[in-house]
Amino acid sequence: MRRYTKVRAQLKEQLGGYVQHASVTTPLGLGEFVVTSRHGNDAGLVGALALAVRASEREAGGVTSCLGWDIPGVGMWYC
Repeated sequence: MRRYTKVRAQLKEQLGGYVQHASVTTPLGLGEFVVTSRHGNDAGLVGALALAVRASEREAGGVTSCLGWDIPGVGMWYC
């Protein structure tokens, strides 16, 4: 997508060669790394809910690193 051309270029510049991996050093890799969220305009809300669930699990003494959980209507999340 052309709309992310500047974002991809800025990411590569900000990394300054620190990360040497094809996902951030090649145009094809950057094209697959920086993409539109599958959650569209709800991405922020979905991310906030995922963080809240993770924090709640940790506070309850549950999972310290999440393998995934199901949020109805959103799908499976992996950390």
